[in-house]
Amino acid sequence: MKTPVTESDPLDDILLSWSEEDVFSIRDACEGVQIFGGIGSGKTTGSGATLARAYLSHGFGGLVLTAKPDECETWKRYARNCGREHDLIILSPESGQAFDFMDYEFKRQGRGTGLTGNLVELFMVVANTSNLGGGGTNEAFWNNELRKLMRNAFDLQAIVEGSVDLRAVYELIISAPLSTKQLESTAWKDKSYCYKLLFNLQMLFKEENFPVNKRRDASATLSFWLVEFPNMSDKTRATVISSFTSMADGLLRTPLYELFCRETTFTPDDSAKGKIIVLDLPVKEFHETGRNAQIIVKYIWQRAMERRRVGRLTRPVFLWADECQHFVNEHDVTFQATSRSSRACTVFLTQNLPNYHAAVGGSPKQEAMVESLLGNLSTKIFHNNTDTKTNTWASQVYAEDYVSKTSSSFQVGDQSSPNISHSYDQEKRFTVMPREFFGLLKGGPNNDYQVEALIHQAGKVFSGSQINALKTTFTQQA
Repeated sequence: MKTPVTESDPLDDILLSWSEEDVFSIRDACEGVQIFGGIGSGKTTGSGATLARAYLSHGFGGLVLTAKPDECETWKRYARNCGREHDLIILSPESGQAFDFMDYEFKRQGRGTGLTGNLVELFMVVANTSNLGGGGTNEAFWNNELRKLMRNAFDLQAIVEGSVDLRAVYELIISAPLSTKQLESTAWKDKSYCYKLLFNLQMLFKEENFPVNKRRDASATLSFWLVEFPNMSDKTRATVISSFTSMADGLLRTPLYELFCRETTFTPDDSAKGKIIVLDLPVKEFHETGRNAQIIVKYIWQRAMERRRVGRLTRPVFLWADECQHFVNEHDVTFQATSRSSRACTVFLTQNLPNYHAAVGGSPKQEAMVESLLGNLSTKIFHNNTDTKTNTWASQVYAEDYVSKTSSSFQVGDQSSPNISHSYDQEKRFTVMPREFFGLLKGGPNNDYQVEALIHQAGKVFSGSQINALKTTFTQQA
């Protein structure tokens, strides 16, 4: 009788080796990676380049966010070296690629399509990341008011015209009635796009065959624009309008309008087919608008990956962000908590822990968000660092252990028999001391292009060190 052959799990495929005894698998990659390293530590050209090429060589699709101007060229080089040039999709003003994100999110296939609430949450991610929601103790109030404004604007256009367009929504909001008196103004009616939609919606509402579900939504929308919005306090109305227009304004101008509001040549779902989407809108060149655009695409990409049905042979995908502090938000916490089941492999790189706190804020809630996110990135790679807070935190990640301590004493008595005594004690100290991160090799010609790092993987004792810390070396790659 033949012994049945058991198929190996693709998640156990080895991506790279940390040492002769220790490996990093696709399963490990799906649990996320955080890389820390000071300026010039070799984090990008050391562990970063090694992981990127491993993912590309194993056929991963992905999304790459960019902060620095040279990152697109770096990924072109990675793809060329791995034979993946044909899989690159580069979104930039020069590339000819475009992604109408509102049209995609409103009309995409599957359950939840056509829900304007999805578009509302998309913009709320940007608003909260950019602190546009009012802030302080009234943050929940301002967020709710902004949500209400967007939901009713999106619903008004969607019900009347069957689509949602950012420029049209912008015109709708800035032409909305500012008082009950204005509702009666002929001059306002003649110029207002909002009035045109409201008039058409009222006509639809009178039709007998108008669907019941749309009738219910239409009634709420009419009530908002004809009653609630005109009677809103001037301060509240001005603040929520400004919150939306601040986000939308940059997207409605060249070159981002051509990239995000006119047509679609690719979608986030292409990553699941093996495409590597590079958002060549680096923060250092496109600033807040480029950052917001990348956050929008990242959020849509994450939701697309969470929706896909995963089987044994489903292709892994990666989310890559160097200088990740520019792009993190609360959704990253929830995404990372379940990304393993989606075979989505997050890789975040930054210099130090204070970068995170400076980007998201220092309230207890924001600090908890950072701790939760880092806790869910199961593999941590620490390069040379001079930041004491990061090094102390890294030592705490490795935790403390008891170390045997031996002391000896020598007393001179009778020359023939000196008194020698020994004592043994247990001392509790960090497995990896903070000072050890200062001495890691940083690459470059002086170090023969060797970059050192200390690895930590949740729940793992490394065979090469017999503890939960492993020092490894990466050959620097351009």
